[in-house]
Amino acid sequence: SALLASTKVFMNYTKNSPVLNKQVMKRLQAPLITLMTSGETTGNYEITYVILQHIYIIAVRYSLSNPDYNLFQDDYKHFFCKMEEPSYIKNTKIDILAYIANESNTKEIISELSEYVVDVNTDLAKKAIGCIARIGVFVPTAIDTVMHNLVKFFKHFTEYISSECIIGCAVLLRKFPELIDQVIPAIENLHSLITKTEAKAALIWIMGEFGERMPSAPYVLEYYASSSPNEPGALDVFYSLLTATSKLFFKRPGECKPILGNLLKQLTTNCDNNDLRAKAVMYYNLFSAGVQQAKEIIVGDKQPAIPRFLEDEDNERKDRIYKEFNTFSVIYREPQEKFLKKEVVQRAYQQEQESEAKVTSTVDHLEPEDKSEEVTETQAPSQPPGGNVSKSLLVASA
Repeated sequence: SALLASTKVFMNYTKNSPVLNKQVMKRLQAPLITLMTSGETTGNYEITYVILQHIYIIAVRYSLSNPDYNLFQDDYKHFFCKMEEPSYIKNTKIDILAYIANESNTKEIISELSEYVVDVNTDLAKKAIGCIARIGVFVPTAIDTVMHNLVKFFKHFTEYISSECIIGCAVLLRKFPELIDQVIPAIENLHSLITKTEAKAALIWIMGEFGERMPSAPYVLEYYASSSPNEPGALDVFYSLLTATSKLFFKRPGECKPILGNLLKQLTTNCDNNDLRAKAVMYYNLFSAGVQQAKEIIVGDKQPAIPRFLEDEDNERKDRIYKEFNTFSVIYREPQEKFLKKEVVQRAYQQEQESEAKVTSTVDHLEPEDKSEEVTETQAPSQPPGGNVSKSLLVASA
């Protein structure tokens, strides 16, 4: 409790001074790691979990503000999973590894995560595969290693492993489409193995985007189109299927024409979902107006590879959680308005605004004139900021 409260005090003091903030957080890094490992040693995993969640939100904040440096990047081995740890500790550690990976440590991190893929705990294996794919997005220089490992995992020919790998490959191909040739041999004949809806949608997307290089692509789409859109969990699959089949039609019209015709007929006459049926009617009208016109609208101009994903840059929400450091917001990974009453949130927000005003009025003298100059011990603040820091909810003592 004392460590997290002290950390929040210094975070409030230095939030408007990146130089000071970085130096202060460096000093707090060792105590946080020590407290985390002490909980592991004594078997007090509740304390370890609380500290890990706070380390996670710090790691996320640093990865967004300074992608080339993360506070815990040199301590990555502390976040490797141990056999005796409960699953909630392992899952949080894997979440942290994705954000502290960089060019110097990705090889060791990916090697460690690869060991978890064959773990008897299927949830841990799925989490590890997702983390490896995320590292490929965050650390582009490691993409070859990441893709090599994902393709290698397909050889296990296990449903949950193949499903997570398909999802990871689809994400990476949105950013690195030139890697499709590495993926094709591994995924062409996996459609009958996959049962997860998200994985089916990811595979269908790959077939629609790169089907001209895959001999079996039209027949995979036909395989999925033979099912009913009214089956449980089929909605997302048919959304992807309609778009993918339409795109592949422009590349391989001879094979895809009967598939697309049957799909449009099925969705316009035998679909209970109004939105999906309306989308199918729109596609039918586009093709009726002219194939070239439909191509210009459905395919459009060739777009460059996606440089970043907006879902990884939900800065407003993450900043809000970071501001609510040392509260249940960090544990739940949600802003307090998601789980507290409106009047409680408003009162806390008002106290926060008053605290920020007082901190702003006292923090200016703390920043060194030379931005590159290290802060000495004599420059450390001697008074805590005003506001509600002492009243914050100390989750570690809960």
